[in-house]
Amino acid sequence: MSSKLNLSLDEVHQLLRTSSVQLDDRPYDRGDFAIPRRIEAIEKDGVRLIVRYGYHVSPIEAETTAFVAQRTSVRVPTIHAVFSEYREDSGQTVTYIVEERLPRTTLLEALPTLDDHARQVLTSELRTIFSQLAALSSHRDRLGPLRGPWHKGNAKFTWLLDRYPCGENDARETRSFIQYWVNIIGRNSLTSHRVSDRLFEPYDFSRPPAFSHGDLKPTNVMVHEGHVVGIIDWAEAGWYPYFWDAYILHKSLHQLWAMFSIWEPMASQLGDPYMPEAKAMFRLLTLVEDAS
Repeated sequence: MSSKLNLSLDEVHQLLRTSSVQLDDRPYDRGDFAIPRRIEAIEKDGVRLIVRYGYHVSPIEAETTAFVAQRTSVRVPTIHAVFSEYREDSGQTVTYIVEERLPRTTLLEALPTLDDHARQVLTSELRTIFSQLAALSSHRDRLGPLRGPWHKGNAKFTWLLDRYPCGENDARETRSFIQYWVNIIGRNSLTSHRVSDRLFEPYDFSRPPAFSHGDLKPTNVMVHEGHVVGIIDWAEAGWYPYFWDAYILHKSLHQLWAMFSIWEPMASQLGDPYMPEAKAMFRLLTLVEDAS
């Protein structure tokens, strides 16, 4: 893990303006406070960095990344700096997180090149990562991020907040988490789907929360020479229903049809034994999207 760099916000702005490695086609504009979330690459003193910024970026993401680094052996980016900038004219606060740039080969990019043995090795390493993260669950009995309400930087909630508020104490147990999404379907008069008790199956509401990356799919897994070398993008991490990692894996199958035959055996092994709950959650959130 690299040592931290000394950076000021003005220096970050300057590096963003002059970066020769653009991850986004749009030029950087410090005065543009209408960006919910954006990622750019910069370099300082030969050190490659990533800047995550926007009004949907939260300092909690950096705190969670550090939380995982301190309590597990999971390789995460070193956080070098966190800045927040408020603009009175827009009423927006933009947060900048400056972090180490891990090797840019994602599992998604590597999948077509892997043989069966390499896939098994990576599956085993990812299982270990899931287990280490789940072990962080022992001191929490409620769902939610490291601190604050769900919607602070969590993209699964921010797009719905205007119509379906999620308060400080909402969706904090597995049953109320499911109920939040069911209510969205039931309140929308345009949907023809009937809300029934079947939407609460097959979950085990007696199980405690589990800590999860929140979005651990192939694009967020960095690999090198057949091994996992890092996990990136902890914006949605927190304590979720016990089956959440399996849900994200199942969802990724629907997003990566071109890789389905390669990724499906790995995802199924990693999601076992919670794939029934994962599939039910996928159906529920598909109904939510249709109703919204």
